[in-house]
Amino acid sequence: MAIAPITGMLKRSIIRDITLALSLGAASGSYYWYYMNLPFVQRRQDGQARLEKIQALPDPALAFTPEQLERQRALFKFPE
Repeated sequence: MAIAPITGMLKRSIIRDITLALSLGAASGSYYWYYMNLPFVQRRQDGQARLEKIQALPDPALAFTPEQLERQRALFKFPE
């Protein structure tokens, strides 16, 4: 009884490796884009819009309530 030769093993393994690498790369890229990059960009745009809104006011101090101003002053106390 003869044993049949094993053919196509290299071709199958190469195709499997390339398919797996492309699939994992696409999944990782999608995860990064939608769960890391887009929220960061949204936060940056929100901050820019808030900054432009404050700069458009005649008196930038009007953008904050007195409690918020006191909290900011307490956080950033500079020696006089």
